[in-house]
Amino acid sequence: MKWTERCLLMDPVLSTPNDHPQGAQPTAINTVGSRRVVSPVELDFIDITTITRPKDLLLDRATVRGVWTVSPAMRLIVPKATTSYVAEHLGIHPALPIGIADDETVTFADINITGLSLNAAQDEQDLGQDVAYVYQFGEQFTCLHASRIPADSTFIERVRAHKIDVALLPISHEQSENTRIIEFAREIGAEAVIPHTVDPVEHETDLLDTFVEQATEVNLAVRPLKPGERWSNAR
Repeated sequence: MKWTERCLLMDPVLSTPNDHPQGAQPTAINTVGSRRVVSPVELDFIDITTITRPKDLLLDRATVRGVWTVSPAMRLIVPKATTSYVAEHLGIHPALPIGIADDETVTFADINITGLSLNAAQDEQDLGQDVAYVYQFGEQFTCLHASRIPADSTFIERVRAHKIDVALLPISHEQSENTRIIEFAREIGAEAVIPHTVDPVEHETDLLDTFVEQATEVNLAVRPLKPGERWSNAR
C-alpha cells in the first residue's frame, strides 16, 4: 500500500521453498495455486511492514530479511506479545520489532497504525498474540487489514468506531464463512472490500468469483486484485 511517498507491506509471504534451509520454514502459504510476483530484494522502497499473526506462517523469514537488506530503514510492526518470538525467528536484535498492544496506536509521520486484538482470551499474553491493524492515513483515508475475523460482536463495534473506507478481509472456501465476512464488512460500514486469503488456494479465480457474487447480491463493493495488479483509490 502506498500513501503519498510512503509504502507499507502487510503480511508479506514472497519466498519459495528454495529460500529456506531444511526445516526452517513450513511449506509457504503462497506456493499452492499462486505465483510470486516480486522478489523481496526488489522492494527497496518499503517504509513499514506489519505482521498480524507472527506464529501462523505470516512471519516469513526470507521475505522480511530480504526486504530489510534493500530497505534498511524499514520499521517492523508486530503484536507486542510476540516481539521476542519475532526477533528470535528472524535472527535480529530484540529491539528491532516494534510491538503494538491491543488498542495501542503508533505514529509514523502522518500514518497512525492501531492494533486491535483478535483474541477473546482475558489472559494478557494471549490477548496480544494476533491483531488486526487499522491504518489512518492523514485525515483522508482509513484502512483495516485483518487475516481473520473473530466471532465477537464487540470487535465489530471497535472497528466501526474507526470509520473504515477500505477493508482488506480474508475469504474462505466455506460459503458460510464468506457470508459472515460480507456481513462483517457491511456492519463496520466499509465502502469497499479487497479480499485476500492466507490459506493455500488451488482455484483462486473460482474463490474470488464466488465471493464477488455473494457481495454483489447485498450491494457490497468488492475490488479483487490479481497477483501483481495495481489499484488506486485516489480521490
